[in-house]
Order: sequence, then C-alpha cells, then structure tokens
Amino acid sequence: MSERPDSIARPCDGDERSIVRDARRIGYFVRCAGPALLLLPSLGREASDFNELTATLAVSHRTL
Repeated sequence: MSERPDSIARPCDGDERSIVRDARRIGYFVRCAGPALLLLPSLGREASDFNELTATLAVSHRTL
C-alpha cells in the first residue's frame, strides 16, 4: 500500500497483497492460517487498527 504523507497510521501486521478488479487495485493484508475471517475497517480507520485483534485471532484463524 502506498503511504499517504499525512497518515499517522501504524504499520499493518500481516503479508501485504493486492488484486486488480475492473482496472482498480484492491490492497489487503493476510495474517496466519485456518478458517478465514474478513475484517473491514470503517471509513476513516486504518487497517492497522486491527493489529491487536488479528494477533489474538491468529491462534485459530486466518485474517484478511
């Protein structure tokens, strides 16, 4: 993901990945293995807000 110069977000935990759909790049992070859980931050929030939650879920789930 490209860093915004005005961003104060922490780095996001997990492996950064992306896909392209309809000529648009969609970036996401993957962490751990197991049944998948999709976590969607609300508008104005950063994906790194989930760092602590994904650390807890890492025991039994893969987070996207």
